[in-house]
Amino acid sequence: MTRKPSPGSNPPSSIRVINRRLVQSLARALDIPLDVSVSTESEIGIAKVVAGKVKQTRSDAGMSSDDPRLVPEIVTALRESGQLRINRPDTPEEFWRGEHDGWYVYERVLATPVVLPLKDRLPDAVTGPDALTVWVADPPEPVMPRDEWDFSTSFVFIVEELGEFRWPIGWFLSGISALRIVAEVLTDPRPDTMSYDSLHQLAASPDRFGRWQGDHPVERLRGIGGVVGRSRIVDAVYKIEYMTDEQSYPHNGAQLRVSDILAYPLYIAE
Repeated sequence: MTRKPSPGSNPPSSIRVINRRLVQSLARALDIPLDVSVSTESEIGIAKVVAGKVKQTRSDAGMSSDDPRLVPEIVTALRESGQLRINRPDTPEEFWRGEHDGWYVYERVLATPVVLPLKDRLPDAVTGPDALTVWVADPPEPVMPRDEWDFSTSFVFIVEELGEFRWPIGWFLSGISALRIVAEVLTDPRPDTMSYDSLHQLAASPDRFGRWQGDHPVERLRGIGGVVGRSRIVDAVYKIEYMTDEQSYPHNGAQLRVSDILAYPLYIAE
């Protein structure tokens, strides 16, 4: 039987992304010092002790929020505090149930990066990243549903540049799949795209990134200018902020109804 690696047990081999904003937030919440110098004392030389104890002082600079050495410490603290999961939620009902500000999930998963250029979409007065890099991870175990609502698997869309995300409503909106948030909200430079009124206006129009589309979500992102990279195995801890049951994709000659998840990374490593 293959065992999943224990998150935090080994440092990631090659870190591609560290979310500095999330690192800072978690370090404060988990009492992990950042950017703090620590002085340590140690006795030196037994011959020196004959004449009296002599100590040397060494000052170690604190780690900055983009220091890879922080990752195992934060992941271990998340795991030991019971906040780190090793499976995606099965259904939106499971995710939205109870009081929490998002799920932290560790996965080693096959994912495909898609780069969405933004530079030409941004007005001169608006600053932002030149592109969004979206890691698309397929449902881990496709399960054919017995009826329209009986499905329990999901896509995950992890957006590298998303430092944080706050969904303003306590449930997902029908008509706004997670992929639609990526394609039409995160790429929209207007400041009010996440307002209650704007989201309800969006939900009233057809979702061409949601369910019952004939192609794979990667192809839908390619269709709006996304540059598709090579699929590869990555290690990631990500934070889920939005989940819907409004996705589907072609599987074994049929359209398989699934859920979809919008997340942003604590880290991504290859």
